[in-house]
Amino acid sequence: MNSGEKAEVPTWEKTADELYVYYKLSAEQLAPAWAAFEALVASLPAPMNRPRLLCQTASAEGLEGSAGATWMEIHTGEHAHEVAALMAAKLQGLITGERHCESFRALRGPVLTGS
Repeated sequence: MNSGEKAEVPTWEKTADELYVYYKLSAEQLAPAWAAFEALVASLPAPMNRPRLLCQTASAEGLEGSAGATWMEIHTGEHAHEVAALMAAKLQGLITGERHCESFRALRGPVLTGS
């Protein structure tokens, strides 16, 4: 690219972060974890977005077995961090290992930059 040319780059949206939280559950903890997740979701006040819950494909196919599962919560909206913290407290002692959290923000663009 020549020094006089403009590059197209994305910019951050002025939106809240989206959190992707994943963790493992033993087969014995699936039912109690599901009940805890549902109880917390039901108790959230209206302005808080309800998290989505996904199950890793390989885990979902074996939910009836004894292998356990990997779940992922997706938290969005301005209260995403708060709801994720509430969920972590609610599921404490039910998950195997640690909760892993990744944070993302939407991009918009491209916009022109340069000289």
